[in-house]
Amino acid sequence: MSDEPKSFDLKFNSFYIAGLSYENIYLGDNRNSGRLIVTNYSFTFFKEIILKIPDSVKFAWRAAKILIKYPYVYLVEGITPCIFKGSFPAPVLKKLNIGAIKFDSPIPLTGNNIAFRTRDFEKDIRTITKFNFDSGNFYTAHVLEKQNDGFFSTDGMFLIDSASFKLVYLYYYRNNYILLDTFLHLIAKLKTIDTVTQANVKTMIVPSEKTIKLSSPPKVINKNACTCDSQLFVQSLLMADNENPIIFKQSSVFDVYSIEKTAYLFSFYINDPSRYKIREFKIIDKKMVVLQDKFILCYQIQSGIPDTSFKRASKF
Repeated sequence: MSDEPKSFDLKFNSFYIAGLSYENIYLGDNRNSGRLIVTNYSFTFFKEIILKIPDSVKFAWRAAKILIKYPYVYLVEGITPCIFKGSFPAPVLKKLNIGAIKFDSPIPLTGNNIAFRTRDFEKDIRTITKFNFDSGNFYTAHVLEKQNDGFFSTDGMFLIDSASFKLVYLYYYRNNYILLDTFLHLIAKLKTIDTVTQANVKTMIVPSEKTIKLSSPPKVINKNACTCDSQLFVQSLLMADNENPIIFKQSSVFDVYSIEKTAYLFSFYINDPSRYKIREFKIIDKKMVVLQDKFILCYQIQSGIPDTSFKRASKF
């Protein structure tokens, strides 16, 4: 890991990482759902692209996100629902047929397919669905394991590793993750090095709204994650038995797992220069792009296991 990362002040903390290519970083802006910012890894070049759709289209702009799977760009929201697709260098968006399937956490796949999270209201559980835009066919997999309730306890991050073509689902509130192939067949159920096996989720019924809500914020175990080159990078919030509390408090810690070998490899720190922890990150081609409050940073990752890495023991 490079000691001195490239950094730039974005002025606002509303930006998120829409995607990475080998040449550029693509940022979405929660203040303007159709705004796409393109920059390079040294932050010497910036370009703004405004994604537009017809005014006649019913679209939940506040829920919309931009996804980049270069050279394609997607503008999606799962409430209406609606998916638009275009391609660089000058994206002209075309609406794709998604039917009435409400979704979140979409992942563009090959062959005009997309995967996302859905909800089985009869069983009250989150599910994973694959949809084909050409045929309109979809397949739903009930692969997420509920604890107590089937909705909040199964919340997590849905990822794809482009190197191995495997899908990863990492739970927020416990030490579990699963691997799927792109047909949504379960490959493996796995554990992180954390020891929290049960999601600490407490719910309450709100009769006036006929809904179930969280009665208190659950304890987050896995805050963020991404995949790169058949490795899973997890930003963990739990301190291990063999860690220095001061270093842990002043840093963000990342645990790295091999997707192919289904094993823990090592961990590493990134120092937090201020009181703000890393809120999002993605990795490509040995470059780690980080959002920290209103700052964007780019670290260079060493090949293999970094010199600054270490093995973490079981965590509290």
